[in-house]
Amino acid sequence: MADEQKEQAASIVTGKAPEKTVKALPEAVIAAIVDKHLGHRIESIKISAKVSPTKKDETREFDALYALDALGMGLLMGGKIEAASEAEKDDTVEVAKAKAKLGACDHFNYGRILNVRQNVRTALESDLEGPEKAIAKQVKALVDGGTFDTNQEALEFVVGRMKAQNKLAADYVFNGELK
Repeated sequence: MADEQKEQAASIVTGKAPEKTVKALPEAVIAAIVDKHLGHRIESIKISAKVSPTKKDETREFDALYALDALGMGLLMGGKIEAASEAEKDDTVEVAKAKAKLGACDHFNYGRILNVRQNVRTALESDLEGPEKAIAKQVKALVDGGTFDTNQEALEFVVGRMKAQNKLAADYVFNGELK
């Protein structure tokens, strides 16, 4: 791949130094980014001091690649789009292994079902406990997991998301207790 294409990909993906990200990526991935089949950004995972075994805040950055179309999904899944399936009696070992390998459809379906399950679970919790307890649980999970540093930040996020999903009235004000 030409240096010009690498520079173009570097300008597309992040503001970070190209040698930190783009040059470490395989040429096929860089080409897919340039051709807009894949997106790329630097993401980070944060572990708060509260849950860290070292009792220190820790962060690790990583290259996050995401599919923008079916070609990008195929590339990220090693060329396999279709869902995993069971082998037939007369399949060779290689064919059986290929069928058993997860494809992009498996990951899409898994993620979609997780999203649906989360929405149904949240609604069920709200119906059973009332929104105050469900919101307090979500806030605690977000803070304990290191997604937010304070209860107030997490509360604003949770309530805002629930209002956007029409699960709470637009004028709702949280009156529960956060632990």
